[in-house]
Amino acid sequence: MTEKRMAQWERFCALMAPEQQELERRAALCRELWPEDCALALKTSDELREDTFLFQLPWDMEQTYQPVHFDNGIDWGYILNGDGEFTFQMNRHRYWISLGQAYALTGNEAYAECFVRQLLDWLDKEPWREEAGSTTWRTLDAGLRADYWVRAMALCAHSPAVTPEVAERFLDGLEAHAVRLGTNPRTGFSKKSNWGVMEYTGLYVIAWILDRPADLERAIAFPADRILLDSGQGTGRTFDWSLLRYFPRPYLLAGGLDPENLPEAIRTLRPYGVDLSSGVETDGLKDFTKIQAAVAAAREE
Repeated sequence: MTEKRMAQWERFCALMAPEQQELERRAALCRELWPEDCALALKTSDELREDTFLFQLPWDMEQTYQPVHFDNGIDWGYILNGDGEFTFQMNRHRYWISLGQAYALTGNEAYAECFVRQLLDWLDKEPWREEAGSTTWRTLDAGLRADYWVRAMALCAHSPAVTPEVAERFLDGLEAHAVRLGTNPRTGFSKKSNWGVMEYTGLYVIAWILDRPADLERAIAFPADRILLDSGQGTGRTFDWSLLRYFPRPYLLAGGLDPENLPEAIRTLRPYGVDLSSGVETDGLKDFTKIQAAVAAAREE
């Protein structure tokens, strides 16, 4: 595992993965208070160990009543009875949380091993490619999937089945999801329905696990009422705005802004305010026409 991935994995375990004693305490509480839910998680997990898929959990968006079994390897693009909704539900991986729950409830390594086997199988068979954007890699399902992966892995992280190689591939997979979700054009259902909420929930979860630059950490904790985020020292250059997509406090955005890129910056990040300087200058002097264009662009957004 690379040094970068090792740091991310340690962050993940520290933030998300309960230690064994705490896991056992939670499992005992669940067995006492929610025995029916525990039984359903175990039933689902036992079916998954046989590569049988039946979407029967209360929060499954597309529930099914006909089990689908794969004898010769899982087909992640499988369509049941001509209904593509089966494919979408299958690739949300909500059921992997059941495997983590079964592992916590029983301590049986077979459940964690099944999770790892199916996760690696999916990563091998379903890398991001353009043609999968409407099937196994829809943005809605990718957002849900990222969240569900994290929940499942949190319950299995201390299993011997989760080797450093598995952890690295898990993190590589999350990064691929971050790219897919972060470059989503935010049109259609992503903009006008709860799809966007589910998509960006996954992206938000990933952002907390993958690296966050130290400068942003300091900015979050800085005691000023408002802060200004710039690429540094008035260089007039932009920086990676994706770092700020879920910045948790109001800020002023600066750095390389001009009338052309200002609408995208406001639309994408919704900062508290913007700071323009060289971007509205001509030959080192403030240009009234450019200033008017920048103000007009800001007001349109």
